[in-house]
Amino acid sequence: PKKHQQRPELEFLLRAEQVLREANKISETDRQEEYALFLRERAEAASHRRLFTEAETAVAQLEGMASHTPSAAIQHALSGASGAVLLYEGNYDQALPLLEQDNENAFSLFRLAFANQKLGSEQSAQARLVTARSFSHPTAEQAFVDLSKTLERTRGAFLTAVHS
Repeated sequence: PKKHQQRPELEFLLRAEQVLREANKISETDRQEEYALFLRERAEAASHRRLFTEAETAVAQLEGMASHTPSAAIQHALSGASGAVLLYEGNYDQALPLLEQDNENAFSLFRLAFANQKLGSEQSAQARLVTARSFSHPTAEQAFVDLSKTLERTRGAFLTAVHS
């Protein structure tokens, strides 16, 4: 149970992986793209917990997948995952171009804003936040970014608080 308390999001991702493996009414292409998104989330969750070996393993799996397919979804997942790992490692300048390649994901835009803020580019950071908040896709990522609007108004400095 201690493991569950320390890493609940990683445990949920393991369950999600099992469900995806067992799904029988899904095309192989869709399964691969969903698995790429799953790996992206695993890299993000592990990085957030400072489990960089685990995060880099997920990125390596994504690199393998991306080398065998031109799928935009897999390529974007790789860019987003790689950028997130670099961001959590504090390599903001290296994270920027990767996060920019994943510009259709609200989390990547949010992280891009954070990296710009850390590098002293407040205008770029604000522009990225505006873009992230203009998404209207019904996703978990969008719900998080929408929440940031409220938190920023009530608490300020949301970017710094989330990535501390």
